[in-house]
Formats: sequence, structure tokens, C-alpha cells
Amino acid sequence: MKRLKLTLLAVCISIVSFGTVPSKGFDSIESLYKESVEVIKSKDRQKIREFIEKIIPDKGTITYMNKRKCEYRRIPRVINQSPQLLDSVKAHYTEKLYNYSLKLERMNQLDDLKFEGFERKLMPEKLNECGCPEILFEEIFVKCSSKEATISYSFGEILKVNGKWKSFTNFKLW
Repeated sequence: MKRLKLTLLAVCISIVSFGTVPSKGFDSIESLYKESVEVIKSKDRQKIREFIEKIIPDKGTITYMNKRKCEYRRIPRVINQSPQLLDSVKAHYTEKLYNYSLKLERMNQLDDLKFEGFERKLMPEKLNECGCPEILFEEIFVKCSSKEATISYSFGEILKVNGKWKSFTNFKLW
């Protein structure tokens, strides 16, 4: 109980002090994709859902973009109009990643799956056209390997918003 109170106090102080809601997510693209491999290998819907919650825009992302009047691919406008859409997106991508995990398992490519790197050098760019030059943009495919094959997938266009990398477009899973 004491830990919960301290956590809530820290969140409240953060909101009052900095005027933002903290975002879930990843500090680096590499950590995002490394964790994705572990989550895919788990075949655990709950772990996959928690991962999805970290990589799609959340309330902290929306608050940050609203305050700066940033918009990218109609986010945050669409979420402001239909807040329940975030839950639909979470459910959709949880199932999509879970099914991808099962597909890799059926193809004998899951058990020894490991992160190898990226198909090209990471070179995030400033996203000036959305009105927020502090937002960085990257679209990258990860390279993974197993005994059976080399695997490549992407979480689409990812943006660094409010210090965290988030997916803003459709996943590309094969």
C-alpha cells in the first residue's frame, strides 16, 4: 500500500511539475525491438498486451501532442474524438502479435529466435511537418534469426514522442 501511495505521489508531482502525463514506452529503438523478440517468444497474451500498451500512443502521448498542437496521421485528433479507439487498437495489435508468435512456432522459427540488428543503420529524422520538431521519426525493419530462417518485421512508423518510442502505423509482420 505504501509503494502504491508513493507511486501515485510521484505521478502527481510529475504532472504538476512538468505539465505532462508520463508515457509508457521505450527510450531506444533497439530496446523496443529486443523486448519484442522476448515477448513474441513468450506466446503469452498478457505479456504481449503489456508490450502493445507500451508501443502504441497512450494518454501521455496524446496529452503531450495536444499541448504542443502536434498532429501526425490524425493523432491525437481521432483519439480525442473517440478515446475508446485506443482499447480497440490494443486488442487488435495484441491478437496480431500473438498470432504472429503462433505462426513462427508452427514454422519452427520461434524457440531459438534472436535479435540480430536492423536491416539498415538507424537514422531518426526530425518530424518538422507535424508542428513539433522535437519529435523524431524512424521506420525500420528488425533482423532476427532462428535455425530455420532469417526473419524481418516492423512496427511501422515509430516516433519518439515525450521521450518514448511509439508505433503510429500498421505493423508489418510476415
